[in-house]
Amino acid sequence: MAPALPADESERLADLRDLGVLDTGADPDIDSLVDMAALITGTRIALLSIVEEDEQVFKSAVGLDAERMPRDISFCGHAILDGPGPMVIPDARRDDRFADNPIVVGEPNVVFYAGVPILTSRGHAIGTLCVVDDQPRELTDRQMAALSRLAGQAAGLIETRGREASGRRRASGYGDSVDEHTGLPMRDALLDHLGEAGPLPRNSSAIALRVEEVDGSGPRAGLLADGALRAIGRAILRCVPDTAEVARAFGIFIVVLPGMDGTDARGVVAEIRNRLRGAIIVGADLSLHVGLTAGLATTLGPAPVSPGDLVGAAEDALRQTGTLGLTSLVVEGDVSEARARTSAIRQGLGAAVTKGQLVVHYQPIVALPGGEPVGAEALVRWRHPSLGLIGPDEFIPFAEDMGIVQEIDRYVMRRALHDFAAGRTPGTEVSVNLSPVSIRPSLPDVVASDLREARVRPSSLVIELTERVRLDSDPDVIDILQALSLTGARLSIDDFGAGTTSLAHLRNLPVCRLKLDRSLITDLSGADSLRATVIVRTLTELAGHLGLEVLAEGVEDSSQRDALVEEGVPLAQGYLFGRPGPLHEV
Repeated sequence: MAPALPADESERLADLRDLGVLDTGADPDIDSLVDMAALITGTRIALLSIVEEDEQVFKSAVGLDAERMPRDISFCGHAILDGPGPMVIPDARRDDRFADNPIVVGEPNVVFYAGVPILTSRGHAIGTLCVVDDQPRELTDRQMAALSRLAGQAAGLIETRGREASGRRRASGYGDSVDEHTGLPMRDALLDHLGEAGPLPRNSSAIALRVEEVDGSGPRAGLLADGALRAIGRAILRCVPDTAEVARAFGIFIVVLPGMDGTDARGVVAEIRNRLRGAIIVGADLSLHVGLTAGLATTLGPAPVSPGDLVGAAEDALRQTGTLGLTSLVVEGDVSEARARTSAIRQGLGAAVTKGQLVVHYQPIVALPGGEPVGAEALVRWRHPSLGLIGPDEFIPFAEDMGIVQEIDRYVMRRALHDFAAGRTPGTEVSVNLSPVSIRPSLPDVVASDLREARVRPSSLVIELTERVRLDSDPDVIDILQALSLTGARLSIDDFGAGTTSLAHLRNLPVCRLKLDRSLITDLSGADSLRATVIVRTLTELAGHLGLEVLAEGVEDSSQRDALVEEGVPLAQGYLFGRPGPLHEV
C-alpha cells in the first residue's frame, strides 16, 4: 500500500528545499548517529532517510548499499504520517500495509522496522532515522528512547548545516565584503543589500552583539582567536530563524530580524547567550569561555524604518549597555539625522588622528577641603569638521571596535605629558585614561618611552583604568600592570563602585588610587543620601587601610563637597571646581 501524502506536504517540501539537505555530501556527524542507532538496537540496517516528492533518499546508511528507492514502497513515507512519535512494525509480513511490499517479499527482506520522524524547527517531517532487520523483533523502552534522542540530534544537525550553508550562500554574494574570520558578510555590505529591498516590515528588530572572553582555560587564552570567532559565528547562525541576516562589524556581530518583534528578539538573544555558555574549543591547547553583551532595537508604529537606521539604533543600545547586559531601544519613524551622525563619526574617525582633529581638554583635580589644584585629568575631544566638538563617550566605542583606540590613547598621553612638562597644566600630576584595548604587553615600554621623551618624572603620571579591564580575573592583565607600575607611573581605578573589582582584589594590584564613581557622589545630595554616605565612608576607610588614595569625581555642588570632607575624602573633581576645557580655560 502506497503511503498517503501528509496534510503539510507543500510546507514539508519547502523546508526540505530551504535546508538543502541533499545538496551536500556525506556528513561524518550524521554518519556517527546512524552508526550508533545500529549499535544500540542491534539491527542489521540503520538509515537516515529523506522523503522527497517521489522517492526516499538515504543521507546515511549502515548495512544497505542502495542510495534511494521509490517513495510509494517506502516505510518511511508512512512513518512521517504518524506524527512526531515513532512508527514500529514488529513483523511487516503480518501487516496488511506491507505484507506484499516488494522490499518485504524481496531484497532487502524487511521484516522489522522502527522509524522516528526527523522534524524541522517548523514541525514538518522531512524524513526518518530508522532501523531495519530481516527478522521479527521488538525494541526495549530504553532502545526506543535512545533512537528518539538520536533522531532529535540528527534534526538539529540538519537544521544547523542548512543554516550554515544558507549563510555561506548569502555571504558568497558579497564578493570581497566578507569577514575573513567568520565568513559572514560585513555590516555595510549587508545594509546595502537589505536597503535595495526598501524599508523593513513592521515590528522588525536588530541586535548588536559584543562577545568577550570572560575566563580562559587554555594557556593562550586572551583575545578572541580566529577559531573562536568562527565558532561564535556558527553558534549565532544556529540560533536565528532562516529569515534573519547575520553580519560582522568592527568587532561585533549584527543580527537583523525582519518581522520579529522585541519579545521574540529577546528570546533570540537568550538562546545565543545560552548556546555560548559552555567552553568554546579553539584547538588542542586552547578553549575559551565568553560572555555576551547585547543591544536590541525594535521598530514601533506605522512609519517605515530603514535597515541602516535600525542597525544603528541597535549599536547605540549596545554602547549604552553595561558588560554582559542587554539594553533595548524602540525606533519610531525617521531617525535619519541620528543615523547620519553615527555614519559620519564612523567614517571620519580613522582620519581624526592623522589630520590633527583630536584635541585634549583638562579638568582640574583639587585637594579637600580647601580646593587647591593638585593636578588635572586629560580628556580627549574630537573637533569634527562638520559636527563640531564630540565627546569621547560618542566616538571611543567606535575606536575600540575599529582597532584604533591605541593610537588615540597614545596621542592623549603624549600631549598631556608635554603640556605638563611645559607647565601648562596645574598641580604636580597629570592623569590620562586608557581603554581596556590598550592594555597590551607592549604598554609598559610605550609609557616608559613617552615619559623619557617628555622628561617627566614618572610618579607625576597617573594612568586611570576602568573596571572593564577585568582587573580581578585576568593574570595577563595583572602582569602587564605590575610591569607598568615598575616604570614609576601611578595607577588609578576609575569609576570604582560601579563595576566588579572588589577591595579584596586590590591587595594584589599595583594601584595607588580609587576614583569613586560619580553615581555615589550624586546620591550624597539625593533621596538616598544616607546609604550613599555609608558606602563612601566604608570605601574611604578600607582604602586607607590598604594605603590607597580616594578621589571623588562628579562633585557638582557644595553639599556634596561638604559630605566628602566630613567622610575624609582627600581629593575631588567635578563641575564645582571646574569644567573640562582647553588649556587657557583651566
